[in-house]
Amino acid sequence: TTLKKASYPSNHFDVVSLFEVLEHVPDPSSELKEINRILKPGGLLCLSVPNFASWERVLFAKWWNGLDAPRHLYQFSPHTLEKLLQAADFAILELKSVNACEIQVNRKRIDYCQESLRFFLRDIGLYPQKKVEINQDSQPSKNTKSKFWWKTGFNFFERIIFYPFWLFNRITDRDNTLWACGQKRKAI
Repeated sequence: TTLKKASYPSNHFDVVSLFEVLEHVPDPSSELKEINRILKPGGLLCLSVPNFASWERVLFAKWWNGLDAPRHLYQFSPHTLEKLLQAADFAILELKSVNACEIQVNRKRIDYCQESLRFFLRDIGLYPQKKVEINQDSQPSKNTKSKFWWKTGFNFFERIIFYPFWLFNRITDRDNTLWACGQKRKAI
């Protein structure tokens, strides 16, 4: 369902939030205009989307976790998001790149990098495909223990590699997620 189908009255809400949503909607421009309509004058829109201009997207290319095709219908850079918000008549209060862990619950700073690396390694056959294993025994098998230690070691290796990369993202303001806060212009 869309916001238009929900038929909220005009000037109804003080705040609307879209965290990791806008990239999924078929018509982001129309959605933002509808949000502007249902917000009270001076109301706030807070949103986050994957940052197509991030260094992670550049590094991982088609394996970047933020692409998430076919679920993500659109990608946004700071420039395109700014233009989209302005076209929907929002005054931009804040637009910056952040790490997904600052917005999403239970995320670590390097989760997106780790997931992107694993997509790449799965494609070239160096990381196991995701499988659900049902073990009838109450005791973990030796194979399960071996997998645990292999994954723990791999996770540690990823952290050593990606923490400096994460720091570089922060310094250059090109992290994996865009955070924006816009305000509906008050009627004159």
